[in-house]
Amino acid sequence: MRRLIFFLVTMVFCICSYGQTEWELKRVDDGIMAFTRKREGIKFNEYKVEMMLNATLSQVLAIFKDFEVYTDLFPGTEQVKVLHNEPAHHITYIKFNIPFPARDRDAVFDNHLSYNDDTKELKVDVQCLNDEFETNPKLIQIKFCDGEWIFRDLEDGRLRVMHSLIVDPAGKAPAWIVNSKTIDDPIKTLKSLRVMITDSKYQGHSFSLLGN
Repeated sequence: MRRLIFFLVTMVFCICSYGQTEWELKRVDDGIMAFTRKREGIKFNEYKVEMMLNATLSQVLAIFKDFEVYTDLFPGTEQVKVLHNEPAHHITYIKFNIPFPARDRDAVFDNHLSYNDDTKELKVDVQCLNDEFETNPKLIQIKFCDGEWIFRDLEDGRLRVMHSLIVDPAGKAPAWIVNSKTIDDPIKTLKSLRVMITDSKYQGHSFSLLGN
């Protein structure tokens, strides 16, 4: 029986790991570590960025629920519309300003939030929706993205922040150009988060999701 269980666990691990390479460290920038890896069948790199942050989970969640600052938090974001907003689930429409000669893009992001009290982790699962909401026909719609945010409370006044995402920008976007800049914007996002978190307006919040 033990051998059978070991075999099944091994098979599940192999299936989940199939089709993607190991993370490769690409840059260390002001305490932020940036990685990329390949996924089978997708020509664009997946990225992962990590850092330590002096903050609480409530502060982070307050920022993520403050949709008006997304244009400052996420580089290239020009317009944000909140299509659905619940404590553990929000959907946003975002228009991106892409440098010329490329065309601007938009996407609908589906965000599911969860909190694990055992591991002290706040997680945000992110995917792109295709047909449920109307987008701008004059723009190129991003139809595929898959990623997550994980904030782990180390219970010493710090959080371990990890964010990963893979996106197919659609249209005629050369993979070699996109891949060469994959980690630039995520690094900027973490730097912006580190500055924003010090704002007093994100202190003193309580959220039922976090049990406070």
